[in-house]
Amino acid sequence: MGCFPGDSVVTTGAGVKKPMKDLRVGESVLALSADGMLRPSEVLLFLDRSETARTEYVTLVTDAGKSITATPTHLVLRWEKPERSQIRHANPVYAKSVRVNDTLLTVVDGSGAGKLRLRTERVVAVGRTQKAGLYAPLTVDGTVVVDDVVASCYAVIDSHWLAHLAFLPVRAMAAARASLSGLVWRLGHPLHDAPPSSSSRPVDAVQPADGIHWYPRMLYAISDYAIPASWMDTH
Repeated sequence: MGCFPGDSVVTTGAGVKKPMKDLRVGESVLALSADGMLRPSEVLLFLDRSETARTEYVTLVTDAGKSITATPTHLVLRWEKPERSQIRHANPVYAKSVRVNDTLLTVVDGSGAGKLRLRTERVVAVGRTQKAGLYAPLTVDGTVVVDDVVASCYAVIDSHWLAHLAFLPVRAMAAARASLSGLVWRLGHPLHDAPPSSSSRPVDAVQPADGIHWYPRMLYAISDYAIPASWMDTH
């Protein structure tokens, strides 16, 4: 599985920076939607998580001083049309395939007042390191902003879109739970027009268990039969 180290930093829906190791299921983190908008996206589960496992990581450093560290087969968004912001114009590639002078999509404060915007930055250094701990959150949008660099939530398979499609049942179940929760709230509050917005509700965050989640484990087990070997990289 592809992962990030525990000291990687994400931005919560409230704009708070926190280490990946402290992230919980049910929290929202900054992500990039399919239409190219930065927005909070709920963490549905951890594809893989371990506080102690030691693994090799690739670190990509940009010309503006940002850096992202991920396992070699984790997908990052190599930007090939810097003038366009839509995610469909990105080319998700394995972190190990990124080279110096490639372009990554990053997030910056565009106004000095907390208004975030997207910016492309050139890779100036690529390195490898060993670190303990690995964390792979899955968001509703299938992307996550890590250390102010936009990345996919997926790894091992070289198609972000196919991986995102494979997790459609997970997103559907989460949407059904949210709808049921809203219905229960309305039944309990008949004098209110609508439930509170997600930004004002308390976060029902759950401590994730270590190990590979059963759903990606199942997908991995059937991948030999359903996905061409040339699309996979397990090394």
